[in-house]
Amino acid sequence: MTDREVIARRTGSARPMYLLSAILGVAILIVSVLFMGQADGETGQSVTWGMLIVVGVLVAVLGAVYFVKAMRTPDVICEREGDHILFLGKNIPLKDILNVRCRRAHSRYGDYGWGKLTVDYAGGSIESDFVADVEAVHDRLITLMREYAAEGKGE
Repeated sequence: MTDREVIARRTGSARPMYLLSAILGVAILIVSVLFMGQADGETGQSVTWGMLIVVGVLVAVLGAVYFVKAMRTPDVICEREGDHILFLGKNIPLKDILNVRCRRAHSRYGDYGWGKLTVDYAGGSIESDFVADVEAVHDRLITLMREYAAEGKGE
């Protein structure tokens, strides 16, 4: 019987944040279009509302793209099965893992509770965004690599 351990899950807080961003962008776009039509012909007002339209489109598109990307990320990102990890559906032997890197998602005002995890292995590299508690996941994968190497199974 193989022991299974869920190592990484998708964060739950990214999807609502990006959905609200997309909705906010659409709201900015609608308000800008309505008020641009009511501008009294001054060039400054038209330019201001035109810039707000561009901002609305950008916020809506980026919010929608990241929302879809978060929705497409599976709930279980990484799990261990014996001497292998299953990372985004790719079966990687522990002996082939060369490096594990993580980066917390951040904004101008601070860090989020999730981030990007990258696993370098003998056949290439694979990465995932929206990893909940990415630093703990990174530490767990490094621990598994070291335990596997210490047991001499990699030889």
